[in-house]
Amino acid sequence: MLSASKSSQDGRLTQLLLLAVTVLVQSVMAIAIANSIFVSQLGARQLPIAFMLIGLCSMPAYIAISQVVQRVRSPQLFRAALAVLLGLVVVLRLALPLDIAPVYYGLLIVSFFQWDICNNILYPSLLTDYFNTLEYKQYAPYIGIAQAVGALLGGGLVG
Repeated sequence: MLSASKSSQDGRLTQLLLLAVTVLVQSVMAIAIANSIFVSQLGARQLPIAFMLIGLCSMPAYIAISQVVQRVRSPQLFRAALAVLLGLVVVLRLALPLDIAPVYYGLLIVSFFQWDICNNILYPSLLTDYFNTLEYKQYAPYIGIAQAVGALLGGGLVG
């Protein structure tokens, strides 16, 4: 019985580590590409406005997430957030040929939220669903390494 529990926990850890790598690869690539497209199309002078818009959009987004995060199981919330963010990215990608400023602002804002929400809210929430405090402390170095590997791979793939 103990070995089955240990095996199940190891499998869960492996899945969560692979998820960390995958999410970081995607996040790093998305934010780098969005920043590059934004600066090449609108110029660096527009970045302060973009960051102000990110701040203005942050308040309602984080209020909404805080209301949902306690009511919905983390795996369901993670999947739903990824689906919504994927939908937004697809719409923005299809809108890029319009070559209008709101599309570039939207791309930058969505990529920022994808990075922040997935890496700083949803993934840690998912970890607390699967591990108790002692287990998390034990696995934290591996989780950090997986995230670093994901960031390195994402940065390397952007070029």
